[in-house]
Amino acid sequence: MTKIHTNILILSASILFMSAFTLLVSVVILRNVKPSDKISLVATKLTSDIVVKANYLKKYPINSTTQEQRVTTNVSITNNSNQELQISPGLQIQLADRNNNYYSMTADYLPKSVVLGGPLSPGATWTKPIDFNIPAGRTPIKLVFQTAINSKPLVIGIN
Repeated sequence: MTKIHTNILILSASILFMSAFTLLVSVVILRNVKPSDKISLVATKLTSDIVVKANYLKKYPINSTTQEQRVTTNVSITNNSNQELQISPGLQIQLADRNNNYYSMTADYLPKSVVLGGPLSPGATWTKPIDFNIPAGRTPIKLVFQTAINSKPLVIGIN
């Protein structure tokens, strides 16, 4: 084996080791986050053009029939781009628990005439409470926002 091949092999092994170590540390951190822990409410930016913030507003009693609990989360999306952004909470926003179970929003608690979402003009901010039904005993620790199905999701810690 030549010296170049040896160096490439060592570099590849180092990158693989660092990736595995980073993944392990991330899993350990997420598993040790308690629902009572304070997690940053301000998201990192999906792009420099979109900022998303989220925080709990309220947890409701468990529904004994469905064994689900309604959770309301306040979500704020700011469009800093020069293009209109389409907001569709049912398709773009989910809660996730520490086991990476994902929960979509529900419109069960909205009046029939209310439509959440629509176009968000450049420079505008959209802020709404969003309801989710999650299984009893589960605690969401993050909100996931994705502008499109093939876009990179933005993960926001919530408390």
